[in-house]
Amino acid sequence: MQENKMKKNETYMGFELSPIRTFLVMEPEEQMIYMVGRRAGILPTLAHMDRPYLRQQVEQVIQQHQINLDNVEHVTAEIMKQFI
Repeated sequence: MQENKMKKNETYMGFELSPIRTFLVMEPEEQMIYMVGRRAGILPTLAHMDRPYLRQQVEQVIQQHQINLDNVEHVTAEIMKQFI
């Protein structure tokens, strides 16, 4: 059995993974929540996904801007333009 050489604290559903791998194994809806949170400046890292008050803020942004899996790229690009 090959030893797991990934860093501690990088987990998703009990699996130790790198941040990129963690993102890639997430459900599409979870990926969307992270993308919106990251681009809106609410979630600095994947580890912050576990913080209910931050997640709630992201979910409010998603509702407010009517973001879904089909428009997440376009809408988050527009949100990011507001920061510039």
